[in-house]
Amino acid sequence: MELVVVLAMAIALIALAVPAMQSQDIVGSEVRRVIADAVRARSHARTTWTSTTLVIDADQGRWRPVGANGIALDGPTADANGWRHLNPSVQFTTSQNFTFLASGKMPSPVSLRFQSGDTTWLLKGHSLTGNLEAQEEVGP
Repeated sequence: MELVVVLAMAIALIALAVPAMQSQDIVGSEVRRVIADAVRARSHARTTWTSTTLVIDADQGRWRPVGANGIALDGPTADANGWRHLNPSVQFTTSQNFTFLASGKMPSPVSLRFQSGDTTWLLKGHSLTGNLEAQEEVGP
């Protein structure tokens, strides 16, 4: 009987933990999708020797990589205009475009914050290297 009670309590605790973990996974997944497009934009800039920008539209919860000619780069799951959309439960809480020069570097450092519920991630672009860094922000 005690074993049944312990198992019931363990199942109840797991049921409470799963939604919180899913929120983290959803935000992390969206961060990885944006990183993939930023890396693709940087690669395009370096291979074509032109600047490329990852345009962030925080109000609409969408982004797209755009070449120097203003034309959106093709990408997976993009709509007809090249926009990719965030999961409806995730939002951008800041909005900065990521511009990559022909060298692969960025003209200035940028950051982009993602949030869903209590889970927040910060994506940074470093100007001297053009490298990207993402990490979950832990509350106070």
